[in-house]
Amino acid sequence: MKYPLIYLSLLIFFSSSTCSYLSNKEKRITFPVIVDTFNLIPTQTHAKIDYLKRANYYPYYLGGLTDTLLINYNIGAPPPVPPPPPSLGLYYLLIPEIKKPTADPILPGMRMYWDFYVDPEWSKPEKATKHNLHIHIDTTKTVLNLHPRKKIKIDKSYPILLYNTSIKDTVKIGEDYHINLILEAQNKAGEWQAIERPFVYSCGHVLGYIILPPQNAALTSAIIFEGDFETQLRLKMDSLYSSTFRGRIDVGQFKRKNVY
Repeated sequence: MKYPLIYLSLLIFFSSSTCSYLSNKEKRITFPVIVDTFNLIPTQTHAKIDYLKRANYYPYYLGGLTDTLLINYNIGAPPPVPPPPPSLGLYYLLIPEIKKPTADPILPGMRMYWDFYVDPEWSKPEKATKHNLHIHIDTTKTVLNLHPRKKIKIDKSYPILLYNTSIKDTVKIGEDYHINLILEAQNKAGEWQAIERPFVYSCGHVLGYIILPPQNAALTSAIIFEGDFETQLRLKMDSLYSSTFRGRIDVGQFKRKNVY
């Protein structure tokens, strides 16, 4: 009877440890309260699109995950990282602080952005997987979808939280000022199909990577579409997916047009 009691005690211990770990992890990635102090009015409540549009996901927060996040529509891509001074040579690559600019940022919010922006030639962050990144969309709240530079069209959108759950991996989530998300929908046959195409730079040159260090978060938004077709939707980054949610789209969004 002695050994069964030992096995039972060990089973109870590891089960309780696992439950405790999962509870703490779920607590860490609970969707925070989003505070928007910009008071901007959307130009359209829901986006009417009838073609496969280019994805528009911009960072509105980058940093540690807290219970409340202050949304910042002014975060934009910083200027290219300057080349190393010839006199510094190899030491330039060994001292990260030298790569950061000393001048004031061009747009408000850029200074905080530098810690989440790396040159692809100097850093090789990990791809997003289910083991290092969590994608969560909150359909009970709305924020805006606003281009950080052009500021032409403002769409009513759902907030999206990206959280690096890893304790050691730095994860790549985008390039320049674009986060690498696309939206997928189930078509009438029940098959998952993209209704957005990834943003691709026409010049073929990426200015830099947007990264999430361990235990850090990013905030962006997904445009709320309208249409006659109600279906399931989900967000995709690399091989990682968000949970599904209901929405309405136009069936034309499954087809690409020559629109840029």
